[in-house]
Amino acid sequence: MCRLLRCKTQALPIVDRYRVEQDKYAVVKNKKRVSEYGEVFTAEREVKSMCDLIPADVWKNIDSTFLEPSCGNGNFLVEIFSRKLTRCRTTDEALRALKGIYAVDLLPDNIAESRNRLYGMFSSVYGESDTAAKILSTNIVCGNTLTGKRADGTPIEFLVKD
Repeated sequence: MCRLLRCKTQALPIVDRYRVEQDKYAVVKNKKRVSEYGEVFTAEREVKSMCDLIPADVWKNIDSTFLEPSCGNGNFLVEIFSRKLTRCRTTDEALRALKGIYAVDLLPDNIAESRNRLYGMFSSVYGESDTAAKILSTNIVCGNTLTGKRADGTPIEFLVKD
């Protein structure tokens, strides 16, 4: 079964299983994207090392808030959510952890991949959830962080959790 998360520009499929079929050391999708958008992904090793620099008490709090201003395919988001999930014991706690993750990217396919990866992580442990899908469609958006605008020209605004 497949769910859809909607982006202003297109419908984005959400897969049920967390399976990312890509080389974990790949840092570019293709040369054209590097040339047009400056798109270069941070490798898993560097993501983990950078997250290790964040104080331990931040990771202990599942309500900690993170903003990834140029999320790409979600490498940092996956690491952040993975660390938060280790503290979660219930679906409600996992939803709280997910609510504290915000991200923006220029390219709709990156938004789709980021949402898919996080939803896959959530659903593989806690099952399908319309609430998780809604959180992801609200908190991970297509836009340009530098201009503060979404793809449709409206301002990027997040409703921060209670």
